[in-house]
Amino acid sequence: MGAAVSTVTLTYADLRQGWRGEQGAAWAVRNQITAEATDASYRIRFGCDKTRALAGLMEGRVPLNASLLEVGCSAGGHLNTLAAAGWGNGFGCDLNFGALQRADVRSDLRVVQADAIVLPFRDNAVDLATTSGLLMHVPPWLHRMACRELTRVAQRWLLICEAWAPVRTALQYPSLMPISWIGPWERVLVPLLPGWRVLSWTVLRSPLQERIYPKIMMLLMERAPGPWEFTWRMV
Repeated sequence: MGAAVSTVTLTYADLRQGWRGEQGAAWAVRNQITAEATDASYRIRFGCDKTRALAGLMEGRVPLNASLLEVGCSAGGHLNTLAAAGWGNGFGCDLNFGALQRADVRSDLRVVQADAIVLPFRDNAVDLATTSGLLMHVPPWLHRMACRELTRVAQRWLLICEAWAPVRTALQYPSLMPISWIGPWERVLVPLLPGWRVLSWTVLRSPLQERIYPKIMMLLMERAPGPWEFTWRMV
Protein backbone atom coordinates (compact mmCIF):
# COMPACT_ATOMS: atom_id res chain seq x y z
CA MET A 1 0.00 0.00 0.00
CA GLY A 2 1.06 3.58 -0.45
CA ALA A 3 2.07 5.85 2.36
CA ALA A 4 0.03 8.83 3.49
CA VAL A 5 1.74 12.18 3.01
CA SER A 6 1.03 15.31 5.01
CA THR A 7 2.41 17.95 2.66
CA VAL A 8 1.91 18.34 -1.08
CA THR A 9 4.12 20.64 -3.10
CA LEU A 10 3.11 19.68 -6.65
CA THR A 11 1.94 22.57 -8.80
CA TYR A 12 -0.49 22.46 -11.69
CA ALA A 13 2.48 22.87 -14.03
CA ASP A 14 4.12 19.80 -12.45
CA LEU A 15 0.98 17.73 -12.94
CA ARG A 16 0.45 18.89 -16.50
CA GLN A 17 4.05 18.13 -17.44
CA GLY A 18 3.86 14.69 -15.86
CA TRP A 19 0.64 13.65 -17.57
CA ARG A 20 1.74 15.03 -20.94
CA GLY A 21 5.01 13.10 -20.65
CA GLU A 22 6.29 9.86 -19.20
CA GLN A 23 3.72 9.54 -16.42
CA GLY A 24 0.78 9.76 -18.79
CA ALA A 25 2.40 7.22 -21.11
CA ALA A 26 3.09 4.83 -18.21
CA TRP A 27 -0.50 5.15 -16.99
CA ALA A 28 -1.81 4.24 -20.45
CA VAL A 29 0.34 1.10 -20.56
CA ARG A 30 -0.58 0.14 -16.98
CA ASN A 31 -4.34 0.21 -17.56
CA GLN A 32 -6.51 -2.12 -19.62
CA ILE A 33 -7.87 -1.06 -22.99
CA THR A 34 -10.56 -3.62 -23.80
CA ALA A 35 -13.77 -4.18 -21.85
CA GLU A 36 -12.89 -7.87 -21.56
CA ALA A 37 -9.54 -7.12 -19.89
CA THR A 38 -11.13 -4.53 -17.62
CA ASP A 39 -13.83 -6.97 -16.52
CA ALA A 40 -11.22 -9.66 -15.87
CA SER A 41 -9.26 -7.24 -13.67
CA TYR A 42 -12.41 -6.20 -11.77
CA ARG A 43 -13.41 -9.83 -11.18
CA ILE A 44 -10.03 -10.43 -9.53
CA ARG A 45 -10.01 -7.17 -7.59
CA PHE A 46 -13.68 -6.72 -6.68
CA GLY A 47 -15.50 -9.94 -7.54
CA CYS A 48 -17.67 -8.39 -10.27
CA ASP A 49 -17.53 -7.17 -13.86
CA LYS A 50 -17.17 -3.43 -14.34
CA THR A 51 -19.67 -3.62 -17.23
CA ARG A 52 -22.32 -5.07 -14.92
CA ALA A 53 -21.59 -2.57 -12.18
CA LEU A 54 -21.96 0.33 -14.63
CA ALA A 55 -25.16 -1.13 -16.08
CA GLY A 56 -26.65 -1.54 -12.62
CA LEU A 57 -25.88 2.10 -11.87
CA MET A 58 -27.11 3.58 -15.16
CA GLU A 59 -29.98 1.40 -16.40
CA GLY A 60 -33.30 3.23 -16.25
CA ARG A 61 -31.52 6.51 -15.54
CA VAL A 62 -29.37 7.24 -18.61
CA PRO A 63 -30.65 6.29 -22.10
CA LEU A 64 -28.37 4.05 -24.16
CA ASN A 65 -28.11 6.64 -26.94
CA ALA A 66 -26.85 9.40 -24.60
CA SER A 67 -23.73 11.15 -25.88
CA LEU A 68 -20.71 10.71 -23.60
CA LEU A 69 -17.38 12.43 -23.00
CA GLU A 70 -14.69 10.86 -20.82
CA VAL A 71 -12.24 13.43 -19.48
CA GLY A 72 -8.84 11.83 -18.90
CA CYS A 73 -9.59 8.81 -21.08
CA SER A 74 -5.96 7.59 -21.39
CA ALA A 75 -5.99 4.54 -23.72
CA GLY A 76 -9.77 4.17 -23.62
CA GLY A 77 -10.52 1.34 -21.21
CA HIS A 78 -13.41 3.10 -19.46
CA LEU A 79 -15.02 4.18 -22.74
CA ASN A 80 -14.76 0.65 -24.12
CA THR A 81 -16.31 -0.74 -20.96
CA LEU A 82 -19.19 1.74 -21.15
CA ALA A 83 -19.72 0.71 -24.78
CA ALA A 84 -19.79 -2.97 -23.78
CA ALA A 85 -22.37 -2.11 -21.11
CA GLY A 86 -24.55 -0.52 -23.82
CA TRP A 87 -23.52 3.16 -23.80
CA GLY A 88 -21.39 3.40 -26.94
CA ASN A 89 -22.04 6.94 -28.17
CA GLY A 90 -18.90 8.39 -26.62
CA PHE A 91 -15.55 10.01 -27.18
CA GLY A 92 -12.65 10.91 -24.95
CA CYS A 93 -9.92 13.44 -24.27
CA ASP A 94 -6.57 13.22 -22.51
CA LEU A 95 -3.41 15.27 -22.11
CA ASN A 96 -1.08 12.48 -23.24
CA PHE A 97 -0.83 12.20 -27.02
CA GLY A 98 0.80 8.77 -26.87
CA ALA A 99 -2.10 7.39 -24.83
CA LEU A 100 -4.55 8.77 -27.38
CA GLN A 101 -2.62 7.14 -30.21
CA ARG A 102 -2.78 3.84 -28.38
CA ALA A 103 -6.51 4.25 -27.82
CA ASP A 104 -7.15 5.12 -31.46
CA VAL A 105 -5.07 2.26 -32.87
CA ARG A 106 -6.20 -0.44 -30.45
CA SER A 107 -9.83 0.49 -29.97
CA ASP A 108 -10.91 2.70 -32.90
CA LEU A 109 -12.11 5.32 -30.41
CA ARG A 110 -12.82 8.98 -31.11
CA VAL A 111 -10.30 10.90 -29.02
CA VAL A 112 -8.79 14.38 -28.81
CA GLN A 113 -5.93 15.92 -26.83
CA ALA A 114 -7.23 18.29 -24.15
CA ASP A 115 -6.67 19.56 -20.60
CA ALA A 116 -9.31 18.69 -17.99
CA ILE A 117 -9.02 22.16 -16.44
CA VAL A 118 -9.68 23.98 -19.75
CA LEU A 119 -11.79 21.74 -21.97
CA PRO A 120 -12.03 22.84 -25.64
CA PHE A 121 -15.72 21.99 -25.96
CA ARG A 122 -18.84 24.13 -26.05
CA ASP A 123 -21.31 24.33 -23.17
CA ASN A 124 -23.69 21.34 -22.97
CA ALA A 125 -21.64 19.54 -25.62
CA VAL A 126 -22.66 16.07 -24.43
CA ASP A 127 -25.42 14.47 -22.40
CA LEU A 128 -23.01 12.89 -19.90
CA ALA A 129 -19.44 13.60 -18.82
CA THR A 130 -17.47 10.91 -17.02
CA THR A 131 -14.13 10.34 -15.30
CA SER A 132 -12.36 7.13 -14.32
CA GLY A 133 -9.25 7.64 -12.22
CA LEU A 134 -8.94 11.33 -13.13
CA LEU A 135 -10.05 13.28 -10.06
CA MET A 136 -7.85 11.25 -7.74
CA HIS A 137 -4.86 12.68 -9.65
CA VAL A 138 -6.18 16.25 -9.43
CA PRO A 139 -5.12 18.10 -6.27
CA PRO A 140 -7.97 19.24 -4.02
CA TRP A 141 -7.34 22.91 -4.78
CA LEU A 142 -8.11 22.20 -8.45
CA HIS A 143 -11.26 20.12 -7.89
CA ARG A 144 -13.53 23.13 -8.22
CA MET A 145 -12.03 24.04 -11.61
CA ALA A 146 -12.23 20.45 -12.85
CA CYS A 147 -15.86 20.17 -11.69
CA ARG A 148 -16.68 23.49 -13.34
CA GLU A 149 -15.51 22.15 -16.69
CA LEU A 150 -17.25 18.78 -16.28
CA THR A 151 -20.57 20.44 -15.48
CA ARG A 152 -20.11 23.04 -18.21
CA VAL A 153 -19.85 20.44 -20.98
CA ALA A 154 -22.36 17.96 -19.52
CA GLN A 155 -25.97 18.81 -20.23
CA ARG A 156 -27.62 16.22 -17.97
CA TRP A 157 -25.45 13.65 -16.14
CA LEU A 158 -22.07 13.09 -14.49
CA LEU A 159 -20.58 9.63 -13.96
CA ILE A 160 -17.60 9.61 -11.59
CA CYS A 161 -15.52 6.44 -11.07
CA GLU A 162 -12.68 7.04 -8.63
CA ALA A 163 -10.68 5.40 -5.86
CA TRP A 164 -12.62 5.87 -2.61
CA ALA A 165 -11.67 6.29 1.05
CA PRO A 166 -13.76 7.33 4.08
CA VAL A 167 -11.65 10.48 4.55
CA ARG A 168 -9.69 12.57 2.06
CA THR A 169 -6.15 11.24 1.95
CA ALA A 170 -3.03 12.08 -0.06
CA LEU A 171 -1.08 8.93 -0.91
CA GLN A 172 2.36 8.53 -2.38
CA TYR A 173 3.47 5.66 -4.60
CA PRO A 174 6.89 5.27 -6.24
CA SER A 175 5.48 3.65 -9.38
CA LEU A 176 2.65 6.11 -10.04
CA MET A 177 2.13 9.86 -10.09
CA PRO A 178 3.93 11.16 -6.98
CA ILE A 179 0.66 12.01 -5.23
CA SER A 180 -2.85 10.57 -5.49
CA TRP A 181 -5.79 12.11 -3.63
CA ILE A 182 -8.56 9.71 -2.70
CA GLY A 183 -11.58 10.35 -0.53
CA PRO A 184 -15.35 10.18 -0.02
CA TRP A 185 -16.35 11.61 -3.41
CA GLU A 186 -20.04 11.69 -2.51
CA ARG A 187 -19.15 14.31 0.13
CA VAL A 188 -16.28 16.02 -1.72
CA LEU A 189 -18.18 16.72 -4.93
CA VAL A 190 -21.69 17.62 -3.77
CA PRO A 191 -20.66 21.01 -2.28
CA LEU A 192 -18.83 21.81 -5.53
CA LEU A 193 -21.86 21.06 -7.71
CA PRO A 194 -24.82 23.26 -6.80
CA GLY A 195 -27.85 22.41 -8.89
CA TRP A 196 -26.82 18.77 -9.25
CA ARG A 197 -28.21 15.82 -7.31
CA VAL A 198 -26.91 12.33 -6.66
CA LEU A 199 -28.99 9.66 -8.40
CA SER A 200 -27.11 6.56 -7.31
CA TRP A 201 -23.73 5.40 -6.12
CA THR A 202 -21.90 2.22 -5.20
CA VAL A 203 -18.55 1.34 -3.68
CA LEU A 204 -16.77 -1.78 -4.90
CA ARG A 205 -14.55 -3.31 -2.22
CA SER A 206 -11.49 -5.47 -2.86
CA PRO A 207 -10.62 -8.34 -0.52
CA LEU A 208 -7.01 -8.05 -1.68
CA GLN A 209 -5.39 -5.90 0.99
CA GLU A 210 -2.27 -5.36 -1.06
CA ARG A 211 -4.17 -3.46 -3.74
CA ILE A 212 -3.16 0.16 -4.15
CA TYR A 213 -6.77 1.34 -4.36
CA PRO A 214 -8.89 -1.19 -2.41
CA LYS A 215 -12.22 0.59 -2.99
CA ILE A 216 -13.70 2.15 -6.13
CA MET A 217 -16.69 4.47 -6.10
CA MET A 218 -19.11 4.81 -9.01
CA LEU A 219 -21.22 7.93 -8.59
CA LEU A 220 -24.02 9.02 -10.94
CA MET A 221 -25.30 12.61 -10.70
CA GLU A 222 -27.96 14.55 -12.58
CA ARG A 223 -28.45 18.25 -13.27
CA ALA A 224 -31.80 18.84 -11.65
CA PRO A 225 -33.51 21.04 -9.05
CA GLY A 226 -34.90 19.60 -5.87
CA PRO A 227 -33.62 17.88 -2.76
CA TRP A 228 -30.33 15.98 -2.63
CA GLU A 229 -31.47 12.38 -2.76
CA PHE A 230 -29.49 9.24 -3.33
CA THR A 231 -29.62 5.48 -3.12
CA TRP A 232 -26.80 3.59 -1.44
CA ARG A 233 -25.46 0.16 -2.38
CA MET A 234 -22.26 -1.42 -1.07
CA VAL A 235 -20.94 -4.32 -3.17
